[in-house]
Amino acid sequence: MTISRIDREKCNNCGLCVKDCPGRLFVHGAEVKYSDPYGICIRCGHCIAICPEEAIQFEAKGVFEDESFASDPMSALASAAKNPESIVDYEHLHFFLANNRSIRQFKSDPIPPEIQERIWSTARFAASGGNARSWTFIKLDDTEQIRALSKGCAEVMMSLPGRYGVFIKSVLKKDPDEDMIFRKAPLVIVISTPTKTDIDGVNTGIIGLYMQLAAQSLGIGSLWVGWAQAPLNIDKDLAQTIHMKGHCWGVIAFGYPRVKYQRLPPRRSLKIDTPGK
Repeated sequence: MTISRIDREKCNNCGLCVKDCPGRLFVHGAEVKYSDPYGICIRCGHCIAICPEEAIQFEAKGVFEDESFASDPMSALASAAKNPESIVDYEHLHFFLANNRSIRQFKSDPIPPEIQERIWSTARFAASGGNARSWTFIKLDDTEQIRALSKGCAEVMMSLPGRYGVFIKSVLKKDPDEDMIFRKAPLVIVISTPTKTDIDGVNTGIIGLYMQLAAQSLGIGSLWVGWAQAPLNIDKDLAQTIHMKGHCWGVIAFGYPRVKYQRLPPRRSLKIDTPGK
């Protein structure tokens, strides 16, 4: 998405884009002007979102067109943008978030493509530091491929010192067919970035959580699999089996839960310090 021009017939010269642009690329005068001589626009789209007249014109190559970003005709998505607090009240949001569980017992039923698409559609709105959006996603939904990756990750984990490798080894000794990594989930998403910076890790955490919460709203459980993330970064040959490049920041298993939880687990209150008080 690239800003191309300002539609002079629509622009009312309100200056909202001038104030909201993080790169200060809009100038307020007799008329609002846009200029990016140093190429610092991060394509965050705030100018598009805040303009009341839809005067900011942009090239939308690669942007989904399944939802209208315009206000006329008004789509449900565009309408909600004006008052996001009206979409869901705090109590319902609190209960929804508090009831998110890491699922380790999945049904074998595949997740239909149209349901998957709804998860990805939500995830594309995830925040990203500097709007870098440098993620790369690998989708695994073939049972044999998931099983092969699971065995490879388990082997790497068992070769490492520490309790987890010992634990996995003890379980597989009793039942060699046990899937200790993906828990027989029918869908696995691997998220990586070409670079390895702190912000890459933060960005992945954000979009991964978007996926998990979208999935939860559709009755699908998920599990963030650290026991796959670490092996994929340790064993480059293993990463090559799924054509993963760069650094893996997250591996998430998805599937319909085989269990229902009856109540929330206990959680400690947050410790929040206020310096100087």
